[in-house]
Amino acid sequence: MSEYWVSQGRKMCSYCRCWIADNKASINFHEQGKKHKENVKLKLDELRKKGLQDSRNKNAEADAMAAIERAAMESFKKDIGAGSSSAYGSVSLTDDSKLPKSEPARAAEKEDKSSEDGNKEYKVDEIV
Repeated sequence: MSEYWVSQGRKMCSYCRCWIADNKASINFHEQGKKHKENVKLKLDELRKKGLQDSRNKNAEADAMAAIERAAMESFKKDIGAGSSSAYGSVSLTDDSKLPKSEPARAAEKEDKSSEDGNKEYKVDEIV
């Protein structure tokens, strides 16, 4: 069987957007270059800035949702105090057990229930 010619493979550098020969010497030479190192640094800085911006956006969204939740709860309490009919029936403002609970209050309640069980070490949600 005769041997046939095979082209040498090429590799794309995602930081520099250029093609290099797919062999160890060419890859090392490219990665040690000034242009490649600058492009890597720029890409990492861009990712860091994007992460910070995403974090800020997420926090701003959470703050906005918390403000909406507070306003809705205040409106809900006003409606109940005015005696309007609601899905909860007749609920007094002093009876907070029938009002929707916030996420931290629910988590604290789950911890209290699991600690009341004594030696049992399971969470309430895990019981089937």
